Amino acid sequence: MELEISHLTRYEFSDAVFLEPHVLRFQPRADGAQTPLEFSLEIDPRPAGTSAALDSAGNTVTHVWFDGLHRTLTINSRSTVEMLRENPFDFLPDNCRSRLPVFYAAESDALRPYLHRNPHGLGAPDQIAIFASRMRDAARGELVPLLTSLNNTIFDRLESVHRREPGVWSPERTWREKRGACRDLAALFIDVCRALGIAARFVSGYEESDGLGQGGELHAWAEVYIPGAGWRGYDPSRGLAVGQSHVAVAASATAAGTAPITGTYRGSGVASEFETEVRVERRIAALA
Repeated sequence: MELEISHLTRYEFSDAVFLEPHVLRFQPRADGAQTPLEFSLEIDPRPAGTSAALDSAGNTVTHVWFDGLHRTLTINSRSTVEMLRENPFDFLPDNCRSRLPVFYAAESDALRPYLHRNPHGLGAPDQIAIFASRMRDAARGELVPLLTSLNNTIFDRLESVHRREPGVWSPERTWREKRGACRDLAALFIDVCRALGIAARFVSGYEESDGLGQGGELHAWAEVYIPGAGWRGYDPSRGLAVGQSHVAVAASATAAGTAPITGTYRGSGVASEFETEVRVERRIAALA
């Protein structure tokens, strides 16, 4: 299956501003689940310079910088991606390392950033760790059943909502309010995994949302490193293991490291407005 993605982002400023250098993450990655076939990036105003690179997490990024003053910034990316993973469980776990605590052996140094938890409130019970322990016990310490159960539990117990305000809620807030955007639910899933010594990371990308080959949206989910399987995606906002409907763009130990656009501008007392439009459609094969 091939998916065509268009992602339009536009910033409008109340007065002319100087655009500082930006980092863009729009190009879908290449891995065992997907192969990018086409990619283009249009930027207005035209940058003074661009440079493609890999960031510290191995994501493809584009560095751009500008001259002069501008009142708008428009970024339009287009991609075509071949989706390869029909079965998200097409792996054979390493039976010697498929129980908790997971022994990562030779991978431990590389996975250290994906095991780190931010401190919770001092003097307060670690509600996420308590929840994690209950999930571990219910799964009898089996890694893959635990991940499936955790994914389903967050989907069943918490409400998935759309939030326009930026940022990611703390896992404690998401758990307390029993709701969150896809990025909040992913952060909760990741924190539960890390509380159990399971390497997990944040992923941003796109989802074909209606199952009919039309529509789509910017999306976020989690990936877990499973010995014998590598990085595997779980989407707690859908209760699904990630397969053909999810197009991964960037992955990082933190949500900030996967943002489509990172950058600032200079201007005194300037207000800004932001709009974005995403479409994900299945490519229709031409008749011979």
